[in-house]
Amino acid sequence: FDIGTTTVAARLFGTTTGVPLGCAGALNAQTRVADDVVSRIEACGAQGGLKRLQTLVLETMGELAKTCLENAGRSVCDLSGIVVAGNTTMGHLFLGVDPTSMGKSPFTPRFTESRRLDGGELLSQWTGVPVVTLPHVSAFIGGDIAAGLWAADFFACSGVALFMDIGTNGEIVLKTPSGIFAASAAAGPAFEGYGLMCGMRAAAGAVSSIALSGETAECRTIGGAPARGICGSGYVDFLAEGLRHEWLTPMGRFSPKAPAFAVEGKGKCVDLAPSAAGTILISEADIANLLKAKGAIAATLLTLLDKARLTPQSIDHLFLAGGFGRHIDAANAQACGLLPPLPLERIRYLGNAALGGACLYALDSQSVYELSEAVKTIRNVEVNLESTFEDHFIDEMALCPMGAGQ
Repeated sequence: FDIGTTTVAARLFGTTTGVPLGCAGALNAQTRVADDVVSRIEACGAQGGLKRLQTLVLETMGELAKTCLENAGRSVCDLSGIVVAGNTTMGHLFLGVDPTSMGKSPFTPRFTESRRLDGGELLSQWTGVPVVTLPHVSAFIGGDIAAGLWAADFFACSGVALFMDIGTNGEIVLKTPSGIFAASAAAGPAFEGYGLMCGMRAAAGAVSSIALSGETAECRTIGGAPARGICGSGYVDFLAEGLRHEWLTPMGRFSPKAPAFAVEGKGKCVDLAPSAAGTILISEADIANLLKAKGAIAATLLTLLDKARLTPQSIDHLFLAGGFGRHIDAANAQACGLLPPLPLERIRYLGNAALGGACLYALDSQSVYELSEAVKTIRNVEVNLESTFEDHFIDEMALCPMGAGQ
């Protein structure tokens, strides 16, 4: 399992062959209580809050396991083990461990090590099935990132390697000759579509690709369905294309060349939708939120590079994890400053690396020890305490290639 804050993914596979037998995914039922990690930690302070959150995620996982098994013509009796990856808060909630110590400084998790238990302690139908959770690095770098690093063979990489999982908290791990540094960028959910006028998650009808020409926009949607909103990859395209075609100034404002108009209470906007599909708007306020998210991610990476006395051009390998990382146009992400300016052949897309790493972890008996030891070599950096972070953040709020404002 990969327990995400928003979604949970499951994969059933043969323990001798590694061949997938089934996959399933679903919305994490904890979203009924709160959408984000911080709010869920706060919910644990209420009476019965922790137990409710644990019950909800276990219900989700139990249903996903049932679906995978039934689709493969198997039963729970065939299960020989369960491996779980997730961010540190999800790892605590899954095991019913109070995460409230991570809700305030110094943000200390109750545990970081891999844990093993009988599945019956979680769900009665899992009795007798060993359950293993992957190790965490810190409060903000969890077992999902550890799994992704394992899937990428990150620790054995030569040269300077970068791992990025861009989400609400953009996790970044940088392997250098000076050591391995990791940090979490408080990017917020803008690139997941939240808080934006027409933002939505990647689903049918989401505008996922945008190309500008003159005063018109050519939009492609997921599944070719009528446009219902814009997902993260679409916003990345718009930032790059807007700058490229001079719809946007470097500070993220609409220029006179943009077909912008005022919307009451929303300020200046442009409409990307074909007339038959209704209005799909992007506002200057949306762009400001996207630039804050982009700035936080870029400033975090540049601060880690400062620790190792390196530049973005020093990076030999870039691993992009997560659904968002798999779908973005890397050249456009570089143009707007979300990704470092590297030759595109140095970029590798991993998809759901957390789920893939969890499978590898299960298939290799030695990995339980090896990954636990490897994550101990990672140095967690609180970038907001670093002297260069604030200057980087201010510079990276502009629409420009990463590091260009220095």
